[in-house]
Amino acid sequence: ADLGAMTNEFDIDRVYLTAKRTLSEDFSIRVTTDVGRLKTQTIEIGDEAVTVDTKTRVFLKYAYLEWKDALPNMKLRLGMSGTAWTGQSDRFWGHRWVQKSFADKHKILSTSDLGVQALGTLSDGMVSWQAGIINGTGYGKPENNASKTAQARVTVNALNASKGSLPVSAFVSYDPTDFNANGEPEGDTSFTYAVGTGYKVDAGHVWAEYIGRSKGETTSSGYTVNAVGHLGGLGQVVLWYDSWDANTSTEDDSENSALAGLAHNYGNKVSMGVFYEHTLPQGNAAPSQSVFVRMQAGF
Repeated sequence: ADLGAMTNEFDIDRVYLTAKRTLSEDFSIRVTTDVGRLKTQTIEIGDEAVTVDTKTRVFLKYAYLEWKDALPNMKLRLGMSGTAWTGQSDRFWGHRWVQKSFADKHKILSTSDLGVQALGTLSDGMVSWQAGIINGTGYGKPENNASKTAQARVTVNALNASKGSLPVSAFVSYDPTDFNANGEPEGDTSFTYAVGTGYKVDAGHVWAEYIGRSKGETTSSGYTVNAVGHLGGLGQVVLWYDSWDANTSTEDDSENSALAGLAHNYGNKVSMGVFYEHTLPQGNAAPSQSVFVRMQAGF
């Protein structure tokens, strides 16, 4: 329910259906679908204008071939697979059903893309890494130029030997300038970097990250801090805060959002919670307040 607009609705954010199959000792495949609602838009087909409706539709989120032991302690994924930063952020946060990862929420980085991804570990798992060459447009858009985006992440867990969790991560993404048919530069070079760290114990966990981006003459930056505290049989208290400034050269245009609520797990596959969110949008737009109940179920 949007308390400012006095509106409410029932909705479905996502429905993951995953098929996995082992082809041999070294090779396997995964296909995962999701759902989404298209925004109303008019497209031209020949000389005719067609209005696209807003029905919830199925789309492809992951579809890749995995080579388990391409090299020692390294696997290779070819196709549409998870990107290097958002996946590890989501896994540590553990409550994507409540709030998307910071980079995904603000459309800074896509959660999945087409290309080649390599993943591996070092030092008995204390160091994990992922690197890839991808389209850079994300799974929801086709490639629109001849260049490719390079991404890499390294995570060090200082408590790995004691089975603890204190990861420190660094990430970079570079999308070079494209060239047109005449060999002239076209578009802007984009560089994104991120650092993050978290701490997890039986009582709960906390995660913080900072992301910066430059594209042409525009620089952007922001951060998030989120925490989950376990209350025994009562469930978990969930807290989230983020701030994103899409253009740091302009004053007073950052978007800030805070979320708080209670969640409860019913077995291993069902979770439910009630949450309050307060958002201060960019520019002079009025702040918004929302109360919502979210649920996830798996099988």
